[in-house]
Amino acid sequence: LDVAIDGADEVDPDLNVVKGRGGALLREKMVEMASDSFVCIVDDTKLVEGLGGSKLAMPVEIVQFCWKYNLERLQNLPEVAGCEAKLRMEGDAPYVTDNSNYIVDLYFEDPIKDSYAAA
Repeated sequence: LDVAIDGADEVDPDLNVVKGRGGALLREKMVEMASDSFVCIVDDTKLVEGLGGSKLAMPVEIVQFCWKYNLERLQNLPEVAGCEAKLRMEGDAPYVTDNSNYIVDLYFEDPIKDSYAAA
């Protein structure tokens, strides 16, 4: 694949991005990694001082097996200290991705201090 083009949900001054609020996290990442070049298109409404700064969801795709354990582990990682982790729901049931996984949305009061460590 020569080039992949997509948008982002947030972008910080170091050009780190949050993607996946639409729910296709793993597949988007696989396409981007398989391409020779990745072009990310955003406008000024997506700019934040630090990732998590919009206070909107920062999605993490997880397998269904042991999802509660994984949610708690994510929430307690020192690299994302202070976040609130919530299982993404679709009505009364967990949201299921196109890869049959769940999404844990992380919410931050303050931006992540070290996005590289958090990744």
